[in-house]
Amino acid sequence: MSVMKERRSPALIAAGSLLLAALLAAYLGGYFWLGEYEETPGLSGQAELITRGYQSKLVSDVYKPVAWIEEKLRGFTVHTWWMNDPDPFD
Repeated sequence: MSVMKERRSPALIAAGSLLLAALLAAYLGGYFWLGEYEETPGLSGQAELITRGYQSKLVSDVYKPVAWIEEKLRGFTVHTWWMNDPDPFD
């Protein structure tokens, strides 16, 4: 008796990859376009602190990992906050 292994269709793998890429693009797009952006210049004139404000605490918390990545890539402090936060820099 031969046992046949089930093969995944290349089209299914491509569709799954495309869906993941679209979700990642929407996540990153939301990070950059949904929030209020503000740079605080340092003594050298370049940005020392970048803040991104969002409408809700949930959205602010969802984008914290991307803010951490932006902070490491750009070399500036990046802080996310929500509009009703009583102390945004806590």
